[in-house]
Order: sequence, then C-alpha cells, then structure tokens
Amino acid sequence: MRASSIRLRPVLDELDRLQRFIRRFCERHGVTEVLRNRLQLACEEWFVNVVKHGFGGAAADSSVPPRITASFKLTSPGEVMIRLADNAPPFNPDDHPAPDLSLPAEQRPIGGLGVYLILKLASRHRYERVDGRNELTLYMTENAHRDHERENGEEPT
Repeated sequence: MRASSIRLRPVLDELDRLQRFIRRFCERHGVTEVLRNRLQLACEEWFVNVVKHGFGGAAADSSVPPRITASFKLTSPGEVMIRLADNAPPFNPDDHPAPDLSLPAEQRPIGGLGVYLILKLASRHRYERVDGRNELTLYMTENAHRDHERENGEEPT
C-alpha cells in the first residue's frame, strides 16, 4: 500500500491542516477513533516541537527552505506507520533523557514530556539522520502502552 504524505510549512497555523489530513487518512483506511486520536496527539507534539524548537521560526541554514513532511501508511490491520521528517538541526529523541515522573510536577524541569509522550504512544520507533533531515518513524497501534509493558517484562492490568 502506498503512503499518503503531506508537506507542511513551519508555522503553527499548519497544525489544523495536519490534523485534517490525519482524520481523512483514518477515515479512508478504517482506522479506529482510538488509534486516530493517538496518531493526532503524537503528530501534534512532534509538529509543535519541530516548529518551536527545531526551526524557532527559521531554518537552520537560511539558504535552504524549511521542509516538514509527514507520511502515513497502513502496514497491517490496526497498525499505522508514520514517517515524520524535517530539515531542522539534528534531534535524536533517543538521546533525550526520559523525564523523572517520580518527582511531583512542580519539582520537574519544564519540557521533555512531549518527546516522552510521542515515544510512549508508539509501539516501536526508529530515528535516522538522512541527507540533512531528521526522520522519525513511528509504528502505532491502539495498544502501544501494552507493547511497551511486555517489552519491559510487565503484564498489563
């Protein structure tokens, strides 16, 4: 099955267009509401982070226009692969430390929960830096949190 892709400008106003694109993709492919909501949340977190922190309003190299793309593909019934790509400065989410959730919210540093949330929503992921682009590939199902628990030797309750 061919992937459906969208190219976005690095402005927050594009978030609505991304959300509509995801909704249409899910409707076309019979993706459940639960999975659609997970896709939209992960993509929103990623897009806002790229616009605010990756580009900060401008591309890293002003001679190269900012490029942001999101591609979606149904890989099996109930699983969607998302490839999120941008030409912002390198950012590997695997190098980002997980937040200490044992601390009360007021004692935790600001930031860091978005990356954590994106990776927790995915059943698996891969990051690569390819041709000057960050490429984050997420595989998402309705039960990603159960998949993570099983990987860590925990059984869901």
